[in-house]
Amino acid sequence: MPESAAAPRSRPSHEAITLPRLDLGLLVVAIAAVAEAGRICGWTHFDAGQHAAAQTFYLTALRAAATAGDPATGANVLAGMALQAGGHGSRREAVHLLQAAQERSAAHATPRVRSLLHARTGRALALVGERNESARQLGLAADTLAAGPHDDDPPWLYYYDEYELRVCAGRAAMDLGEPQTAAAHFLAGASAPAAAGYPRTTTLNLTWAAQAQVASGELDLACDTGRRAADLATQVDSRRTADTMARLRDDLAPHRSVPVVRDFLDRTA
Repeated sequence: MPESAAAPRSRPSHEAITLPRLDLGLLVVAIAAVAEAGRICGWTHFDAGQHAAAQTFYLTALRAAATAGDPATGANVLAGMALQAGGHGSRREAVHLLQAAQERSAAHATPRVRSLLHARTGRALALVGERNESARQLGLAADTLAAGPHDDDPPWLYYYDEYELRVCAGRAAMDLGEPQTAAAHFLAGASAPAAAGYPRTTTLNLTWAAQAQVASGELDLACDTGRRAADLATQVDSRRTADTMARLRDDLAPHRSVPVVRDFLDRTA
């Protein structure tokens, strides 16, 4: 083929290639969503008793929250990690995690977020026997909660109210050897207006109340509260809830000679 008839050769173009513009705002929103999804997965695995997986998801959520510049979500992740640590014997670590959560979110947290962190810190401090500081943190939780909702409250805070604060106070009272006070707080949490919509949480509150009543020597009340919890537990698929009910049965087992206790143990076997 003559050279003149050959197909023209393509020449390299020096024109700039136009790429889609990256919307940094949307990217931050997406990363923040990853952080919240990781937190939810961490909590779900914690509730199912899959603690190694929960820790992995929590750490992923913590990194994503930091990348997104979302200190409130990061603080909530740390609070979840603290709950897991405290439940598995790392009590001082739980306190340190919650103190870190308060420090990291101090400049940006709304009053309700601060209240939640104070409440969780008060509960963790009770685990290590720091009665006065626990009471101070729970008092700060009540004071900041009284400020009411804020336009910038994060969506994940929907569940936190005065009833949830009372449950935190109940856990602290139980750890500090005040079972009657603890039972009153747990029963208040179980009677929250929204309790019917959260059977897992209400089952836990009732079971903790029954444990507190056992510790107070109120076996009849404990078995009555325990039956309410056991009935509600049929609606729940939660390893944490099942483990808590098992601990209630263990608490009652030494009293099996009492008819009402024997009946409860037989019914829930």
